[in-house]
Amino acid sequence: MVVTSSVLDFRALPGRSSADPFLNLDAPGMSMRVVRLPAGLERRAHRHPHSCEAIYVVEGRGYFWEDGRAQPVQEGDCILVEMGAAHATVPDTDNAMKIVCFLPHPDLASNIEELDELIRIEGPHG
Repeated sequence: MVVTSSVLDFRALPGRSSADPFLNLDAPGMSMRVVRLPAGLERRAHRHPHSCEAIYVVEGRGYFWEDGRAQPVQEGDCILVEMGAAHATVPDTDNAMKIVCFLPHPDLASNIEELDELIRIEGPHG
């Protein structure tokens, strides 16, 4: 099954928009999201209480923030997030990002908890 990018339905989430390419298809045991992040050094964190998450940076650069620490990330980088860890991917001020997120849990709606914590990164990516 091939799902082309032209049919992705992006929906607004806090600080990002997200599309599920396999919505309404039989993909047991996993979910995937294509996520667009607008430029800016500020986002809110979230967590996945029922699974880990693998993230691939498709475009752009910025930071991956997890439990109080920020690390630079850029196109081609891969990130592994532990189950339940508060995290956010934060683009540079002049640079939007696109990431792809993979979760070994079939229902993202029951596996995401948006947090009130505002993440601010101090300065542009070098």
